Amino acid sequence: MFNYFKSEIWRLTHKRSSFIYYVFLIFIYIISILFLAIQDLYTPNTLLESAQSIISLLPVFVGTQVFLAVYGDDLKDRMLIKIIGTGLHRLAYLLVKTVMFILYSAIVFLILGAVYLISFMIAGGHLAVYAQDIQSIAVMGIITYLKTLAFSQIAAAFLFCFQKTVPALVLFLTLIMGVVLFVFNIMAYVFPIIEKFTNYSVSTLSQNAQTMWINFRQFDTSFIIGITIYIVLAFASQIMIFKNRDIKG
Repeated sequence: MFNYFKSEIWRLTHKRSSFIYYVFLIFIYIISILFLAIQDLYTPNTLLESAQSIISLLPVFVGTQVFLAVYGDDLKDRMLIKIIGTGLHRLAYLLVKTVMFILYSAIVFLILGAVYLISFMIAGGHLAVYAQDIQSIAVMGIITYLKTLAFSQIAAAFLFCFQKTVPALVLFLTLIMGVVLFVFNIMAYVFPIIEKFTNYSVSTLSQNAQTMWINFRQFDTSFIIGITIYIVLAFASQIMIFKNRDIKG
């Protein structure tokens, strides 16, 4: 298991396409900063106002890439058969994949957060003056990261069930973008009992946590509990699905 973990670290850290992708994202961000500067809008307040929009895009642009890099690549060129064929226990495989997603996505979130913070300071934003605002942005980033993690595990269970990347990726994106929740909310008008379940969805828990922090400066512990339950149940589903399933060639 440890050898596989090390090989995954090497694979992901030497994946050239990932490096190019994030350099491109940072480049786009720098271009937008230059555009603001030309319009005399490159100020701390402008960056603070745009922070929530930027954070809301991270699950789509970061979560999707990490999901494909961690999970999707193994379904190419019969890699999954080769990996399991080495004698690696399937539970160990799932554990490594989950840990890699947690670490990889956390590192990317932190790096992009650092880029934002540097641009904020260059714009004249003093951390001591804007400490409360920066703290709120950090909390929103953490909530978004945990939401992304929960959705990734749900999509991963779907991926191991059908052993196809595209359907799992579509599910991940529809969860992240709130499409699934939107459909259930519409259904709740016809079947009111559904509303009781949507109140405990990942998206609703995340929104409630953000609202509580903005209004009361308190972190919603029920959000952490709810997200943990979702991750544990999704991982348990992966184990049950993948344990005895034949691997497609």
